[in-house]
Parts: sequence; C-alpha cells; structure tokens
Amino acid sequence: TTLFRSSVAPWSVIFLVILCSIFVIPFVLLLYPATRTSPHVLGWVAVLVLLGTWAERFFLIVPSLHVGSTWWTVVCELAVAAGVLGAFVLTVGRAQRVTT
Repeated sequence: TTLFRSSVAPWSVIFLVILCSIFVIPFVLLLYPATRTSPHVLGWVAVLVLLGTWAERFFLIVPSLHVGSTWWTVVCELAVAAGVLGAFVLTVGRAQRVTT
C-alpha cells in the first residue's frame, strides 16, 4: 500500500520530498570533498536527513489516519508538527550554544 500511496495525488509530493531529502540531495552534496570536510555543511545535511526521516514516518502513518478527517484534525496535526519542529530547533540551538 505504501508503494501505491506514493503515486497518488497528495502523497506523491511528500514521497518526492522524502526521496530528495534522504537520498538525492545528501548524495550530490557529499560527492564533493569540500562539502564532505566542512562541519557546517555536514550539519545542514544531517538536519536535512533528519527532517526527511521525520517526513518518511509521517508518510507511513498519516495516510491511514486521513480517512474522513475534518479541518480540526488537520489543525491538530499541524500543531503537533509545529511543536515537534519547535522542540527540535530549541534542542539543536541549545546543543550548538553549549558546544561553541
């Protein structure tokens, strides 16, 4: 069902974003020695892969919950996603402040 879901309308865009963020963009960026040795670039590639992994989990779980959803369900899903993103940004920001 996941393979079928990747070719259907609203989920096909999410599937392409996942594919690019987990494989294509990191692969292309890490082909060059200058980007492989730069901690700054490696950090951003790691963040991209983490966000892509989160989107993959979203892609696997949310479509099964999407049947018969209302506007309130969508608002709750977006609020939870914003909360997780906020916690992630705060955690990474605090970790960077401690290490520098």
